[in-house]
Amino acid sequence: MIKQYLILILIILHTFSSKAQVEYLGTSDGLSNRYVSSIIKDQQGFVWFGTSNGLNRYDGYNFKIINQGGSEKELSNKQVNYILESKENNCLWIATDNGLNKLDQLNGIIKKYYFYTSNKPRALSFSGISSLCFDNNKRLLVGTKDGSILRINNKDELEEIYRETDSSSLLNMQCDKENNIWYCSAKSKLICINNAFKRTEMSLRFDAFFTCFNIENEIGFCGVNNIGIFCFDKKSGAIIPNKMLDSLNKLNTLPMSISKYGNTYIVGCRKGKLLLIDFHKNTCLSYSWLTPFKNDFGSNIIYSYKDENGVIWLGTDGGIIKINLEESNFEKLLWNQPGVSKISTRGICEDEKGYLYIGTYNGLFRYHPNTKKTERYLVYYKELKRMVNPNPFTIVNDTNGYVYMTSTAGFLRFDKKKLALECLVPGISFYGLYKPNDEYVFLGSYRGLQKYSFKTKTLTDVRDVNNKYNLRNIHIWKIIPSNDGAMWLACSAGLVKYSEQKGITDYYSMANKKLVIEEVLWVYEDKNKIVWLCTNGGGLIKIDTQKNTIENFTTANGLPNNVVYCGIEHKNILWLSTDNGLCSFNKITHEIINYGIRDGITDSEFNTISAFKSSNGKVFLGSINGITVFDPEKIAAKISSPKIILIGYSKFDSKSNSENENIFGLNLLDHINLTYKDIFVSFSFALNDYFDPQHNRFEYMLEGLNSNWISLENQHTLRLSSIPAGNYSLHIRGINSKGKMSMNEINLPIYMSAIFYKQWWFILIEIVLLIALVYSVFQYRIKQLLKIQHLRTKIASDLHDEVGSLLTRISIHTELIKHAHLDIDKNKNELNKIAETSRLATSTMSDVLWSVDARNDKAGNLIDRMREHADAMLLPLEIDVIFNHNLNSDKTINLTVRQELFLIFKECIHNIAKHSKCTEVTIDLKNGNGKFELLVSDNGKLKAANSTQGQGLKNMKMRADKIPASIEIWQQNGFHVKLICKSI
Repeated sequence: MIKQYLILILIILHTFSSKAQVEYLGTSDGLSNRYVSSIIKDQQGFVWFGTSNGLNRYDGYNFKIINQGGSEKELSNKQVNYILESKENNCLWIATDNGLNKLDQLNGIIKKYYFYTSNKPRALSFSGISSLCFDNNKRLLVGTKDGSILRINNKDELEEIYRETDSSSLLNMQCDKENNIWYCSAKSKLICINNAFKRTEMSLRFDAFFTCFNIENEIGFCGVNNIGIFCFDKKSGAIIPNKMLDSLNKLNTLPMSISKYGNTYIVGCRKGKLLLIDFHKNTCLSYSWLTPFKNDFGSNIIYSYKDENGVIWLGTDGGIIKINLEESNFEKLLWNQPGVSKISTRGICEDEKGYLYIGTYNGLFRYHPNTKKTERYLVYYKELKRMVNPNPFTIVNDTNGYVYMTSTAGFLRFDKKKLALECLVPGISFYGLYKPNDEYVFLGSYRGLQKYSFKTKTLTDVRDVNNKYNLRNIHIWKIIPSNDGAMWLACSAGLVKYSEQKGITDYYSMANKKLVIEEVLWVYEDKNKIVWLCTNGGGLIKIDTQKNTIENFTTANGLPNNVVYCGIEHKNILWLSTDNGLCSFNKITHEIINYGIRDGITDSEFNTISAFKSSNGKVFLGSINGITVFDPEKIAAKISSPKIILIGYSKFDSKSNSENENIFGLNLLDHINLTYKDIFVSFSFALNDYFDPQHNRFEYMLEGLNSNWISLENQHTLRLSSIPAGNYSLHIRGINSKGKMSMNEINLPIYMSAIFYKQWWFILIEIVLLIALVYSVFQYRIKQLLKIQHLRTKIASDLHDEVGSLLTRISIHTELIKHAHLDIDKNKNELNKIAETSRLATSTMSDVLWSVDARNDKAGNLIDRMREHADAMLLPLEIDVIFNHNLNSDKTINLTVRQELFLIFKECIHNIAKHSKCTEVTIDLKNGNGKFELLVSDNGKLKAANSTQGQGLKNMKMRADKIPASIEIWQQNGFHVKLICKSI
């Protein structure tokens, strides 16, 4: 038994060195309350926490709090006991101490529920809810604190389906595959209710409360307060013996919560103990060392939850603990914990027996992965007569029994049989090494390229056969063969391609403007004749020797640093060691994924000439603190893309001087309409990867305004202001802390309308109005021209009709006098007729000219003209004239109306003077009540010879029609003419 305890303890203690990161979230981070009773991650990617002071939504950066209140967007009670998501309805069910709430995640509206019992209304909002679950038909079951089981029916109403006899609180309610309802009674009972609502009380009897349990197939797993963890048979209720659990219970685990993820049970206990139990592997791992509870944080794990990314969320009575328990992808070799002396590594190679040869600043290490045995070797320096630390750089295995290496102590050879180092060329620091055959090797140093002959044991400088370039003044780090039999030299002056027969055939450097950086630390040529360069500050460079193109990749493309030391290829992936961690670079898609110390690498700073791929496919990368070892295949299998989500959207309205923020239903937002009043619009977003959200990065592109992705670094908020009017498409994508691009993009069409006077309809109205104005002016001009033309025609017609006839009469009388033999009296009579006709012609011409003169448009001019004419015609005949009017003398009268009125009046006076035997004439002009009235009356009678109407009366009616006006002529106690038209 003691042995079993020891084994268990060793298993638990072994997890202390496991890779895990811990983060504590409390009220200082925005959490509404320290006591966290429930946790869930919804399908959108948000994490929800139920606390003693409301519901909290967490997006990796901020908490949004939904608390108690009376509105439709607040809970019925601030004490949240349980949270459950309904994915089909996009809602969260929230159990509180004062009823059940349903939060619609599309609009943020909360519905409160009531139920009825015994035909009497009973508000559920006054009954505490202790637990929630779904049955196999996806119907919600509700457990209350007073012993009721409720269910949501088809009418979205609560109905009571069962009541516990002792009215005790129902805790941790669950439904198994047979649709049986299980729950813990607050009175130390575990109870099952079948489909027929038959109650079965499990025979598990403890003098303590059941704190938690989980049902799996035929076996139950329960935690009992102050006692421990047990397995039991669902049918019989009997405890199933388990040695591992027995051992755990001896350690006083005191469980408080149980949750299941895959095959693992996560058990949260009192005093901060956290256990991960796998019954399939019969293992129990303790992570209690990750939860160092203090008095100011809490002591009990009330709720545990593990999301799809492997992040464990713990709800405690002191806040939230987030634990990243992702299994490490990396192994560490020659690695020491921080604070201990570090082993900085350089060259690495493997021999035919599987031994690894590792060059370090502490000498040469020989290591076998199976035996884990490490041997250290120094070299004997004859000149100094002592052993010297060689610090090997490049190491190459040879099947003839030797391992060759360059070092700061010279060119060395390790004898695999004698297990001893010997120095072939002392006194020179060599770096690059290439052995094309058994006769000689090429060595790179700070003195350029050199050639060592094994036969003559001599070292000679290599010169360019064309004498075009000097190889002696460059520092050569790496030498590799090219696909055409030449050599690539990565050096301090760029990249050189050298052939023993042709000399230097290609040269890439800053001097000839082919490279952006001078120093090349590593070179690699793939099967497609693409040459890849790792540089000291210029990032990764791609040279296509066939297309003669060069492409540069830097931190702007996602590299963790522009100092790139080495690159190892595996299935189109270049694994690059840098000055700020490790990254994988996809040669086809150019996708970059970064890894740091949090992921398990030995150190963020790697070393030059320290990369190797073993025969079993593992990659070895040397750093200033040992070697990072990994299998590229396994890492590739674990890489998954995160999802980006919109967590907030707001806009500022300058008219109302307010900012409106939306946090619900943003996944359904398909476009945004903005107006000139919206000074700015703000978007907040996050990735559903909570592994290390503070190092997630984001990029955006506002299509229609720019066509390039703009980096926001680790900012998760974008504010756009002063957007010109137009149609745009906003794209946002995220990159998690490992450099993995999000599987999706936020794509939002944005329609920015212009201010009203810049909008198309207003511009169209302006154009129409302008056209109408031009047309009106044109029409007015035409009418004026036509009016002038009409006036000219009228004047000509009037002169022709009125004056022309009179002139004709004068002409006739003149001819009669000229040709006729009349006596003097008759001649005098004819001459009088001529004089009278001339006067009449002059008067008529004066009337015509007066009528068209614009200076006579006032009503006063018309009155004066009428009065003058009446006096001139009637007073000489001893006829009294009475003239009455109420016209405004300053009012303008239309030319046509004025002319026709006067001519009608003139005709009346003329008829009175010629045909009426009267002694008095009354003239009345009245203007009012929307009409004008002219009445001319006399007290006479027509002369016998003129008793019938003549041409003059017909002319009067014709002129009245032109105004238009009605005219009435009658004889009753005198001669009367009455004209009526609209007001003038």
